[in-house]
Amino acid sequence: MGTKAVLKTIRQHIDAKEFNKAMGIIEDLLKQDVSDYLLFVFAAVTSVEIGNDCEAVSYYKKAIKLDAEKPLAWQGLYKLYEQGKYVDLEHILIVIQNLICIPGIAPEKISAYKRELGFILLKLKKFDEAFSISDRLDDADFCYEALKMLLFTDDWDGDRKKLIKQFLIKIDSGKLDSKIHRKCAILRCSWAETLEEIRDVLNWHVRYISLDDEWLTNLLRYFVIISYLERRQVDPSSDVISMLRNAVEKETEFELLLGHIEKTEMSLSIKNIDENLKNDTCKWPHIGLAVPLLLFQERYEQVLILLDVEIPNIHPAITKALSEEIFRARCEALYEARLLAENAAKSNPKSWQWHLVLGEICLLLNTEDPVATSALVKAAKLNPYSSKAFFLLGSSLKTKNRTKAIACLERAAKIRPHDTKVAKLIDELLSLEGRNEDLIKHLVRYSKMVPKDLWARKRLALLELQNGNLDAAIDQMQRIVTLDKTDVVIWTALGDAYKKRGNYQSAIKAFKEAINLESDNKTAEIQFIQMCQVTGQLEEAIEHSLKLIKCVESGQSDTNCVYLLYVESILKLAQKSVYSLQFDLLNRFFGSIEKAFDRNPGFVLPFKFAADALLLASRYHIDTFQHFEFPKTWKMESVLDAIELAIHYYCVVIKAHPNCASAWNDLGIALLRKCQLTKDNSGYANFVECFKRAIRLCSSKTVKSIYWTNLSEAVGLSGNALTVQHCLIRALQLNARNDNAWFLLGLLYLKFSQHNLARQALNMAQKINPESAEVWCVLATMAEAENHYDTMDLYRHSLTLRPTELAVKKYTYYLMKILAEGKQSDDATMFDFESVHEIIEKLLKCSIYEQLFSALERNDIEQFRAISMDVKNKIQIPLFIAAVLCFQKKLNDDFVNVLRDVRPRHQIVLVYSTGNQCDENDEFSYNINEELGNETIVRYDNMSKV
Repeated sequence: MGTKAVLKTIRQHIDAKEFNKAMGIIEDLLKQDVSDYLLFVFAAVTSVEIGNDCEAVSYYKKAIKLDAEKPLAWQGLYKLYEQGKYVDLEHILIVIQNLICIPGIAPEKISAYKRELGFILLKLKKFDEAFSISDRLDDADFCYEALKMLLFTDDWDGDRKKLIKQFLIKIDSGKLDSKIHRKCAILRCSWAETLEEIRDVLNWHVRYISLDDEWLTNLLRYFVIISYLERRQVDPSSDVISMLRNAVEKETEFELLLGHIEKTEMSLSIKNIDENLKNDTCKWPHIGLAVPLLLFQERYEQVLILLDVEIPNIHPAITKALSEEIFRARCEALYEARLLAENAAKSNPKSWQWHLVLGEICLLLNTEDPVATSALVKAAKLNPYSSKAFFLLGSSLKTKNRTKAIACLERAAKIRPHDTKVAKLIDELLSLEGRNEDLIKHLVRYSKMVPKDLWARKRLALLELQNGNLDAAIDQMQRIVTLDKTDVVIWTALGDAYKKRGNYQSAIKAFKEAINLESDNKTAEIQFIQMCQVTGQLEEAIEHSLKLIKCVESGQSDTNCVYLLYVESILKLAQKSVYSLQFDLLNRFFGSIEKAFDRNPGFVLPFKFAADALLLASRYHIDTFQHFEFPKTWKMESVLDAIELAIHYYCVVIKAHPNCASAWNDLGIALLRKCQLTKDNSGYANFVECFKRAIRLCSSKTVKSIYWTNLSEAVGLSGNALTVQHCLIRALQLNARNDNAWFLLGLLYLKFSQHNLARQALNMAQKINPESAEVWCVLATMAEAENHYDTMDLYRHSLTLRPTELAVKKYTYYLMKILAEGKQSDDATMFDFESVHEIIEKLLKCSIYEQLFSALERNDIEQFRAISMDVKNKIQIPLFIAAVLCFQKKLNDDFVNVLRDVRPRHQIVLVYSTGNQCDENDEFSYNINEELGNETIVRYDNMSKV
């Protein structure tokens, strides 16, 4: 039976709703790899009917892949979407776009598809596309869905204000529920810039919002008090009051007082205000109704007290309008109060209280008013024991005569020594006068009298810190954090004080406290990173730098200096890391240095850091060097390119800071490195002059000693040993603890067979720096020359500090010799391999090493060879061999030969014992069973040979 006939049979089964039979035939055809458009469509239809919607989607997609021009599969997918069985909206967009393009489709179908396309674009939040067709904005249903989406979308930068207004015009407001109306009102009010705009929004939505909605009623109350403060009367027919009545179901004190005012019930209004004043419940917006009534009753003092209450942040337009009315009411109260006070002072010329009140009122109206000063002088004369009189008099004189003002305030402080306002004003004036000693005495005296007043202690601590009195500042700040552990400013200042005093760990703890209290405290973060750099906690410095960089890149911060701290931390960590880790860190540095340049234009530090990193990278072998990922703009092709670019960057630093000793030293090192690489001594005079300039400019003996040591290496190229000795001795005269100078001096003496002097110098270097692998290695070579029994131990100890080529070769030889002589080796002779157990676990997590060890266990030579010889696999053969030795894996000759093919004549292979045979053609091979003599010969490559 042909395919068409079979498809016809399937169609008959589908029409007869015999879906299982249809699916059976379909599956048979699919097993035969039949690929037909209708077959896939029938498979999809059948899958839907038997409840396998996912399979149906898959079949429709296969049909489309065969022929995208036919409509059946597209229509099938759209039907699944309509039924809620296919929810991949991104793909449905494609489906609808293809359905619209099908030729011959009915216009009403196209309209339906286009309409649905708009809804899908809304769901996907592709608002620009959704609103690009103006006809959609005339569709009430579309506007309703679009309104709901826009109300809860904050990350679209389109004109939401305009669109929401358009939607509301098209939609029947009665069909929107109260939540949507409330959200619309809040959002539209937040965009409003004037009271009129807010009122229009409220007129639109207020009738639909639930009763007693706190946000709405609060807003309406503020509209009422602004109008009342301005007109001093309530209009019952006002639309705002009508809206408030309709919005409130349960009356509060505000509505009760408003009702009394509307009915002009003065006694009940005053009674309501007095009760709230007595109970201390007179708050905004209730204050707005109370103030005009209190002004009417000439209760100016209470008015001024109420007007000092802070206005809640309701809306910028409301705050602005209300502030203007408050200013008017305050001025009215003060001017009226001044008239009363003037009349009272005239009537009672010997009453110091009235003169004091008059002076205070005049001072509030105008700080330069001479009437205020005159009235306060009279009050002070009439009552020389009034601290308030002297305080206000000092306030009035602070811009006219600070000396007299301070004298008045000191008099007030004697009368009331615990008054904080007096103490703060004295502090302000003494600061303006620059009388630091008197200021500190004043703060100390006040702190003793009021020990729990944190303001004075903070001021004193920061002042002591500013003056460089670190111990006193730290003492005060420690007292403050004992009383209040939440003060971020003090924790940051305490960390700064600890840093300046050299208590770095304490500084780190203080900065951590500040960061924990305020995670976006950039000052504390920067200081913390710097302290981590100083103390060598470089991983933590890098972690916090990355955290701060995220804030900068997201626009939350502009502390671009963090890029410098980040690359500096990476560079410092690289400088102290082993080569394998150092390589990765340098690549990380090179990946970040361009941002440090871009974010900090005009700074020389990026040039310094980049040059240091290039110089460090130049020490790698060319094969490894080629794997560094330098910035493309550097166009780095060789080690010489790196050194020349480093020289250029150091020159930039010197040009900016010609008197910087360290910059001249850096340039000298780079020029010396170039000379060593190119074997060209023509630049000899240049780098020698660089070191000499660094020495002349440097004021620190310790640092100058380092520069003399560097100069000794430079002049060493001239071959003049006496000049080299002079430089090293000068370095040691400046700093007797310069271990590098002692080491180089020892090598110099050793070169000329001055063994006693060499040993003395090397012993001094070892005493100063017992962790120097180089010193231990040289001492081992001297012991070897003397046939000393400690030779092997000295090489082993050198390896435990840092593996060097010479130490590896020598220790391998002595270990081989012990094995050949059949001697037992105790734990002290061998390395402590406990830590290697961690290494093997890490190696096994790497698929290449896991395959190597697996091939070794299965004795699969061919797979072992294939993995080892594949250049794509970057296998560290010495690391693999070390693991084999440590875990006593057995290697037969075939495995050893593979290793020799990978690394020809790799000396560490000689350590393999037991059945390894002597190869006469290999000069490095040996017979483990032969008895070897004790005579040692040092070959040209320093490899010991028996």
